[in-house]
Amino acid sequence: MQRNVLVFFTFSDFDTTPEEIHRKLLDHLANDYFVDSNSKNYRTWKIYFEKYRNAANNNEYSILQDFDHLKAKHGLEVGKYDALLDIFQHIDERAVRRIEEDTEKIRCMLGK
Repeated sequence: MQRNVLVFFTFSDFDTTPEEIHRKLLDHLANDYFVDSNSKNYRTWKIYFEKYRNAANNNEYSILQDFDHLKAKHGLEVGKYDALLDIFQHIDERAVRRIEEDTEKIRCMLGK
């Protein structure tokens, strides 16, 4: 589902690159939404991540390893966050807003 997102830029936004926004976004998502492997967010992530890696040992992988898998197999790259949106819509609306805002910033920076 495509939503319109209004993004406000600050001067610091223009001192960065799309790659830096991407790196900071992934870092924020991995570190701010998953307290530990017993948290509700972590368990929810693993349930919905099964769509992307259907493996019996899926719980043995860290969130960062899951991100690496999305990069390698499901098109997670700078400005392309469909898989993250698909999963985070079940975890936290604030994360969804952050993904959408950063996607729009990257689009504007790349002139798309």
